[in-house]
Amino acid sequence: QNGIGNDRALLDALPHSAVIAATLTTGLQIAPDGSVHGRPGGGIGLAYEAGDESADALASAFRRGGLAVRRYPDAAAMKWSKLLLNLLGSATTALLGLFPRDVFADRRLFALERAAWLEALAVMRALRVAPRSLPGYPVPLLAAGMMHMPPEVAFRLLGPRLAGGRGGRLPSVAADIAAGRRQTENPVLTGAVVTHADTAGVSVPVSRELARLVDDLAAGGPDGRAVAGSRDRLLEAVGRASVAAAGRRRRTV
Repeated sequence: QNGIGNDRALLDALPHSAVIAATLTTGLQIAPDGSVHGRPGGGIGLAYEAGDESADALASAFRRGGLAVRRYPDAAAMKWSKLLLNLLGSATTALLGLFPRDVFADRRLFALERAAWLEALAVMRALRVAPRSLPGYPVPLLAAGMMHMPPEVAFRLLGPRLAGGRGGRLPSVAADIAAGRRQTENPVLTGAVVTHADTAGVSVPVSRELARLVDDLAAGGPDGRAVAGSRDRLLEAVGRASVAAAGRRRRTV
């Protein structure tokens, strides 16, 4: 399951059951006949302590099914690292009705994505959670590129790779919005960054505005509808929110 907090919710709902945090990086598609097919690459991460025989048996079952399996001793690092991947193009595609390849081919939208991603990394640092490589995805290397590459270099080198990583599929939040669903994964994706930023005392104005606009659009609200489909209006809205947040920080200091 994507996002932050679902394993905790399962533990709360099933206090007498064993819950293993997991993350899947193999893309799946459901065929018209209902069969499920995995795209090449990726695998599954499982968070459990070495020596847990029942978890080892589960890992073996996944391997027999053809999935690469990696064990993680730190569930938070594994889940946050997957969140970084899920954030890419999540809110922007939902608001603009674009595919990820369109987002990452646009310099302004790439800069917006990068700003939100760096905010998520700042929250992780505050929580003392480090990015970890996931099956098929060198997340720490991507994080280093996002943090240290000059903007134009990042756009030219990382943009095409990020666009290709999603293929021609819409992220889950965009798919839900396109289908007219009011409930999306946004609260446990971009929304989770905002929630944990508030706890950690980290400013995340870009993520906050993106999360707010997606939730508003899903609910049929006026702010979400106002930016829907318009790159200029979305960038203006996020810019205003960032300026307002900067002003509040200055007054607080």
